[in-house]
Amino acid sequence: MKKRGQLMSQPFIMIFALVVGGLILIFGTKIIFDLTKHTEQVQLSKFVNDLKEKIEQYYYLDEGSKETITLTLPKKIKAICIKNSSIDTDLQDPPPILKQDQISRQFMETSQKNFFFVPIKKAEFSSFTIPNIILKDKEVECFYKKITISSKTNFVELS
Repeated sequence: MKKRGQLMSQPFIMIFALVVGGLILIFGTKIIFDLTKHTEQVQLSKFVNDLKEKIEQYYYLDEGSKETITLTLPKKIKAICIKNSSIDTDLQDPPPILKQDQISRQFMETSQKNFFFVPIKKAEFSSFTIPNIILKDKEVECFYKKITISSKTNFVELS
């Protein structure tokens, strides 16, 4: 004796399997992109924490101690900018990258923090306060590839 309904159920199982497979692909792709985003955030946070530790370490070393740090930042971050003071600053002669990016410039001028990722909108947390740092010759300086940390009497100089 033949079963008549058996032929009709097989296409529904195949369609259901295709839908479930498609959903797995869509959600898997979303999770992978979210993981990439979180990887960049972790990389930036690690960089800031490592820099804070280095600056604190050099703050307590003998005057004249010096080290050059190579920047390892995600591709979407073009530079890090540091300003001398934590008060509002009107930049008369800003670095070239801040001349191009007015949003980052305005944010830096009005912020109470002294360390920034440029462009500002590319990092979830784009500004920090790092104590005991002073720039060598400028009010604001942007670094693209390397930073030199020098220990001075009661501060750490960056150039």
